[in-house]
Amino acid sequence: MTEQKKKTYRLCIGYWHIPRAVYFVGGALVFGSAILALTVDEKWLYFTLFVGFMFMSFAATGYCPMALIMDKLGLRRE
Repeated sequence: MTEQKKKTYRLCIGYWHIPRAVYFVGGALVFGSAILALTVDEKWLYFTLFVGFMFMSFAATGYCPMALIMDKLGLRRE
């Protein structure tokens, strides 16, 4: 029996499209708010929670306000 290689999932990085940009902006917001929570005030963690909630909402419903903004700015849909 031959062993088949498992393919790993890779997001297309040849150009910027809406899902990639949403991941990038969301990650930057989580990273930034975590740094602010550590250095300025722990209340910035509420913003981190909000971004996490929006990620889960996007996964469950397909609706994302950030994606709508990026669509209006002219980013590719994919």
